[in-house]
Amino acid sequence: MSDVRPRDGGPYGLYCYSCNRWIPNTANSEMRKEGVCSHGHVCYEKDGKRIVLLVEGIKDEEAKP
Repeated sequence: MSDVRPRDGGPYGLYCYSCNRWIPNTANSEMRKEGVCSHGHVCYEKDGKRIVLLVEGIKDEEAKP
């Protein structure tokens, strides 16, 4: 299951701790003012491999496997 949370220091404002990818926040400006985050990223593990669906995001090359 995807574990996407806000995180500073990357190309996007959200980070998936499950697959180590930076994910864009697709919340509109009004939602962001209220502190809401939105994304279309889904990832899961199948047969020992991480499968990424919908919004792929940017792989964090510095993340440990």
